[in-house]
Amino acid sequence: MLRKILILFILIAIKGSVAFPQNRLRTVNWNDGQLQTPNISIENLPFFSEHIPIQFIHGEINVKLINMHFEELQASELQNLKQIDIKNDVEVRSEMRTISKKKYLYYELVPLRINPDNGKIEKLISFDIEIEVKPANESVGSFQFKNQSVFSSGNWYKIKVTKAGVYKITHSDLTAMGINVSGIDPRNIRIYGHGGGMLPENNSETKHDDLNENAIEVVGEADGRFDANDYILFYGQSPHVWEFNGTTQKYSHISNAYSEYTYYFITTDLGKGKRIVTQQSLTLEPNFIISEFEDHILHEQNELNLINSGRNWYGEVFDAITLRTLEFDFPNLIKSKKLQIKVEAAIKSSVSSKIEVSVNGSFINQITASGINFSAPYPPEALQGSVTGDYLSESDHLALKLNYLKPNPASKAWLDYLEIVAWRQLVFTGHQMSFRNSQSIGSGRISSFKLSGINEKLVVWNITNPHSITKINGIKNGNELNFVLATDSLLEFIAFDDIGFLTAEFVEFVNNQNYHGLQPVDLIIISPKVFYDQALRLAEFHEGHDGLSYCIVEPDKIYNEFSSGAQDISAIRNFVRMLYDRAGSTSQPKYLLLFGDASFDYKNRIEDNTNFVPTWESPFSTAIISSYNTDDYFGLLDDNEGANVNGGLDIGIGRIPIRNPEQARHMVDKIIHYSENSEAVMGAWRNTVCLVGDDQDYNTYVKDSEQIANFIDNDNNNINVDKIYFDAYPQVSTPGGQRYPEVKQAINDKIEKGALIVNYIGHGGETGWAHERVLEVQDINAWQNYDRLPVFVTATCEFTRFDNPTLESAGELVLLNVNGGGIALLTTTRATSAGANFQLNKQVFKYIFENENEEYLRLGDIIKSSKNAVGNGTNAQKFVLVGDPALKIAIPHDSIATLEINNQSTQEYPDTLNAMERVMIRGSVFQKNGIKNTSFNGLLYPVVYDKKSRIKTIGQDSDSFEQEFDVQTNILYKGKVSVINGDFSFSFVVPKDIAYNYGFGKISYYAQSESSDAWGCFENLIIGGYHDEMLTDTEGPSINLYMNNPSFRSGDITNESPTIYARISDESGINTIGNGIGHDIVAVLDGSNDQTYFLNEFFESDLDSHTSGTLGYPLSGLSEGRHVLSLKVWDIVNNSSIAVIEFEVKNQDITIIQDLKNFPNPFRNFTNFSFKHNQAKSIINFEIQIFSMDGKKIKSIVRTINPSGFNSDLIEWDGTSDSGTGLDAGIYLYRILINGKVVDGPNSRKLIILK
Repeated sequence: MLRKILILFILIAIKGSVAFPQNRLRTVNWNDGQLQTPNISIENLPFFSEHIPIQFIHGEINVKLINMHFEELQASELQNLKQIDIKNDVEVRSEMRTISKKKYLYYELVPLRINPDNGKIEKLISFDIEIEVKPANESVGSFQFKNQSVFSSGNWYKIKVTKAGVYKITHSDLTAMGINVSGIDPRNIRIYGHGGGMLPENNSETKHDDLNENAIEVVGEADGRFDANDYILFYGQSPHVWEFNGTTQKYSHISNAYSEYTYYFITTDLGKGKRIVTQQSLTLEPNFIISEFEDHILHEQNELNLINSGRNWYGEVFDAITLRTLEFDFPNLIKSKKLQIKVEAAIKSSVSSKIEVSVNGSFINQITASGINFSAPYPPEALQGSVTGDYLSESDHLALKLNYLKPNPASKAWLDYLEIVAWRQLVFTGHQMSFRNSQSIGSGRISSFKLSGINEKLVVWNITNPHSITKINGIKNGNELNFVLATDSLLEFIAFDDIGFLTAEFVEFVNNQNYHGLQPVDLIIISPKVFYDQALRLAEFHEGHDGLSYCIVEPDKIYNEFSSGAQDISAIRNFVRMLYDRAGSTSQPKYLLLFGDASFDYKNRIEDNTNFVPTWESPFSTAIISSYNTDDYFGLLDDNEGANVNGGLDIGIGRIPIRNPEQARHMVDKIIHYSENSEAVMGAWRNTVCLVGDDQDYNTYVKDSEQIANFIDNDNNNINVDKIYFDAYPQVSTPGGQRYPEVKQAINDKIEKGALIVNYIGHGGETGWAHERVLEVQDINAWQNYDRLPVFVTATCEFTRFDNPTLESAGELVLLNVNGGGIALLTTTRATSAGANFQLNKQVFKYIFENENEEYLRLGDIIKSSKNAVGNGTNAQKFVLVGDPALKIAIPHDSIATLEINNQSTQEYPDTLNAMERVMIRGSVFQKNGIKNTSFNGLLYPVVYDKKSRIKTIGQDSDSFEQEFDVQTNILYKGKVSVINGDFSFSFVVPKDIAYNYGFGKISYYAQSESSDAWGCFENLIIGGYHDEMLTDTEGPSINLYMNNPSFRSGDITNESPTIYARISDESGINTIGNGIGHDIVAVLDGSNDQTYFLNEFFESDLDSHTSGTLGYPLSGLSEGRHVLSLKVWDIVNNSSIAVIEFEVKNQDITIIQDLKNFPNPFRNFTNFSFKHNQAKSIINFEIQIFSMDGKKIKSIVRTINPSGFNSDLIEWDGTSDSGTGLDAGIYLYRILINGKVVDGPNSRKLIILK
């Protein structure tokens, strides 16, 4: 994560869509705890922003600040502004925005200035605004999409081309495509396609929709038959295009980032096709003679992406080879006119270096790059540079040399591209030649084109409009063709003879489709065909479970209709926009799910690429701080939005980055499992939010986390906040660097225990959290919390970078973990700014708990609203939803109220609970309308907390310091209680170990019935002091200790990850508060203090009892061999007991079987087989084979089990053979096979049958 420069400045940005008079005083609050990075060019300064609902005004809108009040900055604040460029005036940027078809005036400003009178820096405290409008003509309305695609009927055949030119399709070509040539009328042959280039990103520049028919020539069609010698000619465009800038009078190329092919479609079923018509030469007197033309050459080899990010790729590398020569030919070059050369390259060096450009031995120019400070935070991988130059060549042949003057061995350079524009005589060369002349452009200009070097077969097409090509009817005079045309705009031509036609490549037969006929739906799913079945399963679940309408569309089919068959992310955006435009204000599409992984490699240059559903990549690829990807582009749907990802989000977008059908199936299983509110997934974990805060950076992340905690405490007190702040735990030095082993354990324990939300603020990367590696890939892969899946919110850097096909990021692994992990992540894909992250983080929590019409928002609503609230600048665009946007967070539906404590109404005054006092509590479950839910029958999980306690960070780094914070984690009682007809009651004894000072405690509730749940809390409760009556209990708790389940016996085998399992009871109750020194529930492994586990929160009481319960805690990563575990438990009177158990760990990768036996043995009518193993929580396929003494197999007992522990269930056998006949009395042998193989350990035994 980027460190921010400013730390002390704090700002509230007014967000949202609340209308108010413009003379309302705006107050800038500088004590809100964090900064926000602006969208405007001044980086790392605080900014104030506001969305004002407004009727749309056509014209220029400016915001003017009036009645400004400033205060001088304090000395402590000035320290942070030494190297920041503060302006003399407060800078304001404003624009009109459309969000979900509603109009807003958006403005933002940096609330700092230098006082012009005294030169001191001041901060803006308050101001008013005036809106200035410069009227303009009303803009043209929205682009109108067609209601039906040409693909909706007929037979379609897809072909592709790679470069511009005239293509020939023969009788045999059509036959090879599968067309029954004898059955078609060639006059009905049609070719459709948009042509080359990328679609515009700006919505207002949309030109193409569905497919355009292109004019073609069909030679031999007049007789109505397509004979063997008949053929089709058409002009195909390159995917990469050249543009002429009329202002600069220069040509430049635009490389297609998405495709190396241009696609066209052939059909014969729609009637007579569009043909190339003849364009007659004008009879007007020409006023301009054209006998020369401009030619251009592009050299670009897109082979390497320097940082695996962005859409810019590079070619030749200058490293071991520092001098490269590129050779080009321009036949009939005009020697008196200069060549125009442009070279662009990237240079990586710690010191200044350069690339010299020369042509035919003459120096042209040089690309110079300054040295890069690679020790700075997030340095660029290289610096991009370009040069242009002019050159008069005496030869048609050009030898262009690029010489990298390499200053040190680590320096390196890469060629991006090379452009050359040259003037040539208008002499026909080769078999195809395109030409144009920019000097011919002029109002009223009539130009005479004189093309020489022709032969009798030469044809010239006017290809200025590639969809409506015309054939020039000029005058041939010997070897020269003359024709006259008006040239008030640039015209483009191609001359060709009958020899060098290009050949198109057949792609596929295209089935009928009609995405243009779709109407708006709630949920749009973009899914490749390979994932369609699972996408459908998810869509049908949302339809049945949530009442959401849906459509599922495939990217390739979108490309067919919206980008002429070529991959283009704007085609996907335009499809979504079409549905958005067709919707009314209340029927807009709500959610867009991108069901598939993405890649920075659009063109499959990388092996095993993952470009299933592409993402928007920024244009630059030299610096990870400025190069990024985002899915927001697909949600910018209003006019004038889209360019540079500018605009407000109009739809909630999420991505599930699956790479194969198995991952797709697991993810849909996971979403359905989480959403269905089954008994397995409901639990008190839904009451918990865990805040994880990094250290260093002057306690920034602790402060940020504390603000989130305060927001939750003030507005959402049903939530119990757990805090894992790194600097509150001891830091340990290791050979690999500083580590926080207790933090790592605390995070893993919390995931196992479950939380509604896990929020992390701090440093991070693709492989985990923090420099101290508190969360790593191996931790994530080991999580097994499938029934307790949190939503992760990670305000960090590139934790969930999903567009790298060579690495599944840690965030992706959290989502894709088949045994647990998370259900979704609101997370980052690239390096981000801490200040801007925090502003977005706050908005996320605001919208998570926002309740609209008695319903909480879905994830797509949360991410959309949060981004729009902060302006959705570059930093916010790096923040994405990885998960299902239609998913609701599992916030309990109903509420729980405490009605009586010790038979006293809670409405009267706060009750006080003393140590050793017996307490009776009664309450009820209520619906959201306030009426008691008398149909609620199930279980209540109450947790009674002691008062908040103060914890202090340690300040273990130079940029960390001690800071106190509150926690409320000491548990007085944790129970399981019956709820009958909405009512409940329970009792417990307050432990002796409470803090005796008086203060407010808390009762936290979670309840679940068969299909619904509820939550609540009670905080008007004082805890402290000591009760007069003493309990006479002098015995410690009773402990029955096992591994995994009660069938375990001391000394048995386990795998490397067994679960501590204990049954505990005491007549007074179990102490879980841990306030008294040494009075925690503690497990110690092998007598080592380094392997001590505090397990207070893992104890759960039995139903309607405060005197007994169970404890379960998963261990992991244990070494092979014998181990001893001790468990110490205290009762509430501070009596203790210890239980000890031994076990032997065996590697789970090798199946071990022990103690294979049958009993009774001997037997008459039946016997039971059993065995011990090391495969708990794994599927075991086993076979017990029974043999006669002569070795003949007479019985096979085949079973599949998924045991919770390390002992098999009893397998009963009635003494019959495989044929069903009873066996004779005698001795038999038996053995066990696992997955068809004999396993390690004694596995052969004898049994005796009696008669």
